[in-house]
Amino acid sequence: MKPSLSVCLAALVALSACSSEKPQDPETRDRVQAFKSVLNTFEPLGLMVREKQPFDPIRFAELAAQLKDESRKPFAHFSTAPTGSSKARPEIWSEPARFAKARDTFYQHADQLAAVTAGKPALKLADVSPAYGQLAQSCKSCHDAFRRTVTE
Repeated sequence: MKPSLSVCLAALVALSACSSEKPQDPETRDRVQAFKSVLNTFEPLGLMVREKQPFDPIRFAELAAQLKDESRKPFAHFSTAPTGSSKARPEIWSEPARFAKARDTFYQHADQLAAVTAGKPALKLADVSPAYGQLAQSCKSCHDAFRRTVTE
């Protein structure tokens, strides 16, 4: 059985915390913190979608709206390449159009998930699963292209 994307993301965040090297520049530090905030909102959604926690339509909608807002915050911290340790690949800065496309896809799917849930207290898991899946895939695609792995 394959681990879910959110489990992999949580593991990566946990492993990054084990590093003895700390990001040296404030932009990298702020970016990492913003992504951790996104993950802390994303994970409870995933637990509900995977039926590891009971599906609560009101809470799901609240988290989806929060994620829509939080989704933009990390990307404000990619103006310059890091000077200290970072998991960001250099392609972010050498291929800015490709990175912008991945970012915009993430925004689109975060917005879509929030739209699917907005003002719908009778929401069902089947209503949100496809949008959540697309959002999770956009995270994975961007990480695959633009985030260093543990072995890099």
